[in-house]
Amino acid sequence: MNGESAERADGSELASEYRRLLRWYPRAWRTENEEAMLGALLDQAESDGRNVPTAAERSAIAREGLRERFGLPHRGQRLRLLPLAAGFLLSVFYALLIIWAPNTSYPGSVGPFANPSILTCVLLVAAFLAALLVRGKAASVLALAAAVAEIVIGIVTAMHPPFSAHPWEGPGSSAVVLFAGIAILGAVLSRQGRMLTAGTLLVLAAVAATLVVSFTQAELGLFSPVSIALTLGIAVAVTLAIILLVVRRRPRRV
Repeated sequence: MNGESAERADGSELASEYRRLLRWYPRAWRTENEEAMLGALLDQAESDGRNVPTAAERSAIAREGLRERFGLPHRGQRLRLLPLAAGFLLSVFYALLIIWAPNTSYPGSVGPFANPSILTCVLLVAAFLAALLVRGKAASVLALAAAVAEIVIGIVTAMHPPFSAHPWEGPGSSAVVLFAGIAILGAVLSRQGRMLTAGTLLVLAAVAATLVVSFTQAELGLFSPVSIALTLGIAVAVTLAIILLVVRRRPRRV
């Protein structure tokens, strides 16, 4: 009898421990799934002859609970965060270190920012946060809006070239291509795996190349052959990335 009481006590303590671990999950999820999950965990523990959760169980429950609580993507979808993360970092860098110009006024400036690409930066930051915190297609819609905004801004900027009476202080053509390319990559609900990885790496390479372009333009001039070649290289890299992500392989005929 004492043995049965001890066994029930051990089971009750184990169930209580699992319930505490399941608090990593949001309340709504626990209301619907907790009992089924608890039963499966207890069955596995009984099968293994354990009366405490394993370290692997604790880690998995915490990880999956946080993913469920904050709407984080599943493992197979995490690669899609790479272009959005790149867009987020580029936007913060561009907004704070490139176009931040308080107490000055330029043609085309928006508040304390030197050019209207701040709108693209805001949309890309919102897209990245949406991918982390919100389920559904919000991130894709915001990223697509960022791409459209940057393309429109680039066209309007091109209508005010450097030799006009009232030139705009950017964005430059390389910045437009880079922002639009990253935004499109973040918006595309495409295949994962090698194609997405390849496309993302190409865009990240374009980010590095843009730094070289900026330095070259500062040293050799905006319309130098080297600067033009590097800008075209960025455009080709981003275009290839988009093609890799959008174009699907045709099924093989048997």
